[in-house]
Amino acid sequence: MNILIIGAETALGKAVMYLCPSRGCKGTACDITFEQSDNIDEYIERANADCVMFCQAYMPSDESEGEREKADEINCKRAERAAAAAERIGAKFIYVSTDFVFDGFEKVKRKPMSQANPINAFGSCKLAGEKACTEKCSRTFIVRTSRLYGKGEDDYIGRVLKCMKQGRSVEAPYDRLASPTYVKDLAVLLLEMAQSQKYGVYHGVNEGYCSLYEMALEIKRLCGYSVSVLPVRGDGFAQFKREPAYCVLDTSCLDGKFRRLPPWKDALMRYLEDEGELLW
Repeated sequence: MNILIIGAETALGKAVMYLCPSRGCKGTACDITFEQSDNIDEYIERANADCVMFCQAYMPSDESEGEREKADEINCKRAERAAAAAERIGAKFIYVSTDFVFDGFEKVKRKPMSQANPINAFGSCKLAGEKACTEKCSRTFIVRTSRLYGKGEDDYIGRVLKCMKQGRSVEAPYDRLASPTYVKDLAVLLLEMAQSQKYGVYHGVNEGYCSLYEMALEIKRLCGYSVSVLPVRGDGFAQFKREPAYCVLDTSCLDGKFRRLPPWKDALMRYLEDEGELLW
């Protein structure tokens, strides 16, 4: 199976590329740049792929018009053109989405068919991308994930580790709950999907959930740092102010179809071990 990966430069894309050979697949990186987005459909049609995987995501730094337009171009319009091209060549299409399609107002686990109500530009563009891809390709998987982290990713874990290594205390929101997800674990699920025909909307996250405060405490414990971890409200940080407060995804949709991902603490430990950060 030949899998064309749009966003192969991301941590998730790299994980998929790395795992492809062990799953009997050939991973091909799409080298179409953002400026060449209009030509992505022609590129896909020439690629002779059995599956097109859209791992790209652009999270706006603010809610300005320019940032929203760029987010819409990458997360929705580019994905829509890719899905339409996949349909024309008879390929499967996998669109990686986000828990940010939900508002996070209620403390309930969200199922794939729960009412979506994004509260920021990223969630809105990703939801539009989901709908567009489903309409354009009849062989589409929508996979919502949460707080992705991995090697080379500019993520929360990296920022926490940087503070701890410098001996600085960490202020971590106790009121932002989700399921942090290791790219290597999600990549396994995506490749299982690519080799199936069980199309639909799924939630793919490491099992369980935690606050960012609990996650920082676990990093401190595993790595043996002695710095203070202080619980604070998320709305005091610009990067968390526009995020849904409670984004816990129900993964029962995977049962009987695909394997659930390992627990988030297990995934975090393996990541830190891979990075050489563990105490032992």
